[in-house]
Amino acid sequence: MNTIYINGKYLSQKLTGVQRYAREIVYEFENNSIYKDYSFLVVCPKDAVIPLDYKHVKYVKIKGSGYYFEQFTLPKYIKKNKGKILLNLCNLAPIKFPGACTIHDLNLIDNKEFYSFLYRFVVKYITKRNIKRYDPIFTVSNFSKKRIEDYYNVKNVVVTSNGVREKEVVDIDNQKLKFDRPYFFTVGSMNKTKNLNYIIDAAKQNPEYLFVITGGAGNIYSDESLESLDNVIFTGYLGDKDINYLYSKCEAFILPSFYEGFGIPPLEAIACGCKRIILSDIEVFRECYGDYVSYCDPNNVNTIKPLLKESKIITEDERNEILSKYTWFNVSKIIFDSIKEKI
Repeated sequence: MNTIYINGKYLSQKLTGVQRYAREIVYEFENNSIYKDYSFLVVCPKDAVIPLDYKHVKYVKIKGSGYYFEQFTLPKYIKKNKGKILLNLCNLAPIKFPGACTIHDLNLIDNKEFYSFLYRFVVKYITKRNIKRYDPIFTVSNFSKKRIEDYYNVKNVVVTSNGVREKEVVDIDNQKLKFDRPYFFTVGSMNKTKNLNYIIDAAKQNPEYLFVITGGAGNIYSDESLESLDNVIFTGYLGDKDINYLYSKCEAFILPSFYEGFGIPPLEAIACGCKRIILSDIEVFRECYGDYVSYCDPNNVNTIKPLLKESKIITEDERNEILSKYTWFNVSKIIFDSIKEKI
């Protein structure tokens, strides 16, 4: 039986949507019976945190980390073991080894002003060569598929979408996350495409409402910019249990991004029982979330004011439709069916 090798660099990285995509697909390979007759090996850098409870999917650590691991020690290890295919799930892949690669979006190209020259140069160099060598190229939305095909002049891009699982929401011990008034919730990072300044501006204009932001956003604002705001709370990074609780209790989940390849947090909010979702009016959100949610102009904070008071409510039937459409099993099946002939 030939082994499907998986690039395990994601297990050494901070968990964002890209790394969650990889973790969830590998979880399906581990737990879904349709994959029981196939062999999977996740090859990880020395600083990876490996799941301890996996039995079917195997893990191995080898020397190296970061780009050095990915471009040198990873392909060398697979060649030594006569591997035939390498599955890469987090944007980048070794230049000198064939297989399949997921490119989640072209954010680095479409929003180059938000990234350093050196980072752009390295990632663009690797991506251009990955595009030429890897087949198929996976991505998570038709929006990203069109951008990749147009920019790189290729036709082998397969859309997998993203997924979500039914969420178990339980009470939490952290009393600091149990607010004494209704709140609007946002999950974001320091990436400027997340447009978290929009939430700050919304808080300034709507002091009667509380806004809670989870993620690494707090330190991108000076103390002076927030000193007069008592209706914005930065929680810092939280675990899934706490985030699921906040999703379930918020008045609405807000994601005002300028740019996304898909956007998993709205799915997670819906899975946790959030019935009101407010998203920026961008093409990819319209594609993925359609008429289930409400939309605001990410360049005009005034457009969110009426939505804070009243916005689209997701019905139970609509919730079930969304959760049945976007499953990690569906994603894993698309990927597996696209590469199984290469095994």
